[in-house]
Amino acid sequence: GVEVNDEDISDLVKTSLAEAGDTYNRLSDPKLMSLDTYSSHWVREKLREYFFRRTMKKVSPDSVDTLVKALHGFLEIFPPRLQEEIGNELFNEKSYEKKMVIWEEKNLPTDEIEKKFIDLVRVRNEKAKERGFASFISQSLDQYQIPEAEYERFKASIDKVIRFCNRNLPYINKPAGFYSEFSHPCYLCEISFPKIVYPGEVIKFVAGEYPILVELEDRITIVPGDSPSIRYKKEDDRFEIKIGQKLNNRHKTIDLIHELSHAIDQIEEYKNGVDPLQLGKFHEEKRNVEIELPLLKQLSPDVYRAYLADILLLIHRELFELAVYENPDQRLSRLYADLLNRCFSEAKQKDNPFYLFDKRIVLRPLSSLPQTVASVNMLALQEE
Repeated sequence: GVEVNDEDISDLVKTSLAEAGDTYNRLSDPKLMSLDTYSSHWVREKLREYFFRRTMKKVSPDSVDTLVKALHGFLEIFPPRLQEEIGNELFNEKSYEKKMVIWEEKNLPTDEIEKKFIDLVRVRNEKAKERGFASFISQSLDQYQIPEAEYERFKASIDKVIRFCNRNLPYINKPAGFYSEFSHPCYLCEISFPKIVYPGEVIKFVAGEYPILVELEDRITIVPGDSPSIRYKKEDDRFEIKIGQKLNNRHKTIDLIHELSHAIDQIEEYKNGVDPLQLGKFHEEKRNVEIELPLLKQLSPDVYRAYLADILLLIHRELFELAVYENPDQRLSRLYADLLNRCFSEAKQKDNPFYLFDKRIVLRPLSSLPQTVASVNMLALQEE
């Protein structure tokens, strides 16, 4: 565990409360929340930063921490720069045959890389047990505040939801290699997409369904980033949304709707005197799905149906991670292929090491679990 000093925590809370009060009084009216809610959020964010700094460790082969050593072992044989360079080259190439040529030319020591990844999985499980959890999966359920009943319903509903999604995917003329290794099948890029100007008309569309967003329009800044995210900037009483700068406008539109759904959820909680940080990631994603999926259906039935493929990809990632952390002694590239075939009824993959290029799987394992559990359980209700 992390050693903390009670006096340090007490001082941090007192200082944070004073900073929150001073900043709140300087903010322009109308403010997004009460002083009590604002102060609660400020303190929680400062405490998170405090504990994050205490757990930060330099990735080094000389570290005595087994998790740091295991991560270094993986990154040494498969550095992030190489992951990104080869991953982008494979993902951007449309021809399956050319993908395979690229893969063969790179001649990566795949077996050795997979072994290092499995070592990392084992250490994460061991560390979780040292903290009193049955496994890394149990630790993640606790971290993201996923109730046991929700998780059990998710596991019981997965195959029913997979069948539902496959039945409702839109008809498209699939390009060659659509379900091939080293790619992610994207229905959104193949359907007829509604004409909507990004980002202005996207914001107006969402605000039309959720008028609460109207008062936020001048408090939302959209900036380019590596991946989509939203952050409430407490110093300015504003939201900053990051959208992947390399995405096409279709994906930017979908990601913006997703992040605006988070903004709606957060402002509703703030107005009710609740700090979303105290509710946990699962609660946030559950409410987000309740907002986002009807919005996509309202935008276009085909967009909603195409988005079901994105949910299948989420399920694929989480099925893979759960299987790996339950039993790392498997041929993982075969497992990754088999699970994609389970998620997409037309897929016929045999062996796919593309999981090694998924930063979430490698560096932020099970971080998609809250969204996946929430999405599966929401869709399961439609089948009941």
